[in-house]
Amino acid sequence: MITNCKSCGASPPSNSSNISFICEYCGTKNVDDQYFIERAKNIDASKANRFFGLGLVAFNSGDYQQAEAQFEQAVKEDDHNLDAWIYLAHTKAKTLKPSNFSKNILVAINCIKKAREIDSHAEVVEYGSSAIANSFLSEANNAAQYYFDTAQKKLVAYGKSGAAGVASEAVIGFSLIKNAFSLAPSDSKLIAASDIYALSQIYHFSDLGVYSSEIESFGYYFFDNLYGVYSKNKDVVLGLLSQSPKYQSKIKSQIDKKDKSLSGPVSNSGSGPTSSTVDLFSNRKKFFIVGGVGVAVIAGGLFFTYGGNHQSQKISIPAVSSSTQQLTASSPQVNVVASDGCGNINDCVALSLRDASNGNFDGVRAVATIIDGFPKPDLGNRPVARKLNSQGLEYFKQENYPEAITLFAEAMKENPKDVEVAGNLGFSYLKNGQPNEAVHYLTKALLLDPRRTATWTPLAESYALLNQEALATAALSISYSWSSDREKSKKFYQDQLDKNRDSNPKIANLYESMLKAIASGN
Repeated sequence: MITNCKSCGASPPSNSSNISFICEYCGTKNVDDQYFIERAKNIDASKANRFFGLGLVAFNSGDYQQAEAQFEQAVKEDDHNLDAWIYLAHTKAKTLKPSNFSKNILVAINCIKKAREIDSHAEVVEYGSSAIANSFLSEANNAAQYYFDTAQKKLVAYGKSGAAGVASEAVIGFSLIKNAFSLAPSDSKLIAASDIYALSQIYHFSDLGVYSSEIESFGYYFFDNLYGVYSKNKDVVLGLLSQSPKYQSKIKSQIDKKDKSLSGPVSNSGSGPTSSTVDLFSNRKKFFIVGGVGVAVIAGGLFFTYGGNHQSQKISIPAVSSSTQQLTASSPQVNVVASDGCGNINDCVALSLRDASNGNFDGVRAVATIIDGFPKPDLGNRPVARKLNSQGLEYFKQENYPEAITLFAEAMKENPKDVEVAGNLGFSYLKNGQPNEAVHYLTKALLLDPRRTATWTPLAESYALLNQEALATAALSISYSWSSDREKSKKFYQDQLDKNRDSNPKIANLYESMLKAIASGN
């Protein structure tokens, strides 16, 4: 039963139910946990198809796995059954575990999309989607904790030499929480609690020396979420912070800085933070460890440190020269060859990006040779994988990316050695607005073939969407270096620039800067 709005604390309208209402003051959709149970009691299952009726019986008894199976059959028999789509999405929230979280959330997104196509104004769509989103978010922290614990174990086992793998595990955890936000939860207290939990984990790993630009981008995302709740209901956020004593002062300090920056004068100097931004990590170097190579993002390019001697060199993203078929850097070049080495695919990708940024394509080719020598997955069931891949491509063409992801993921399980499948899975995550997952699977694809332009290009776009412009340009430069038809590549870059100029400026800027670099090198 809901007694007050979960965002602003206002009383519900006098004519509202005690399980759902829209706040008259702040517009928040308030939904009680019992919403679906109460609604199920009032549905005349005799008028629905038999699978939906059986699903409701299982749902009301708490057998969510059986309910899930019946609702899946219900929508196959009648894809216009609005309630079946929504209840199927809710059972996905009720059957979550770390291993199926990403898949379940994709299915839930697709179910809600289908329901909205049938009737976007239906009450069960309006309130049901909020209840589903809240359920996913409430479970996201538990699922993420599994990956945070795994990251911690890897750090203990391998130390800083395995920091790339540690960061990778942590990134998966943060991705799960962020993905839950994509369903648009409405419970402000739950939102703030998840943001504080995620920020606390980010600061925890930072204290341990585990850091990456991806983790940093998550930090700003969760802080912006938290500040959004704080701006509407300070008491909720402050109350939750009081229950998180370890990082309470650090998070509260950043909130105060943002308050001050928003109320202060706007700087016209062109440097430093704007009036609406704060630096969450001002007390530490923006550094992440990838084997023996450290990378920190600074204005104007990348800043690299090598091994343990902390020698460093600032470089700029170079222009492309068609005559030399490599990039040139105005700053001194660091020659990297196979002897520089990298021990796993994450380290090797980072090393390749460093080399490309330095214009050292001998180094890029040497790293590719190292990757060639890494163990590869065993050949799986190729015919089944290819069939699933073909089905996934059909959904991809229809822009049904969640279904495409599901099929490509199944294809990858059948045959993890198929580079096209791995690339398609990563590309689908990119198109579905999940660049962190895209980076993860595109990196797996590079393990199978480090010279594939069709992998490096979407990887570049993924970095661009993550606001990692320098890495994006380096990745696209590598793609161009491996291209067997550079004129065709340049035409593709121009097409992408024209296509994304208005709708997606981050992608457009990537291709525009690349075309300018190519032109200046000719």
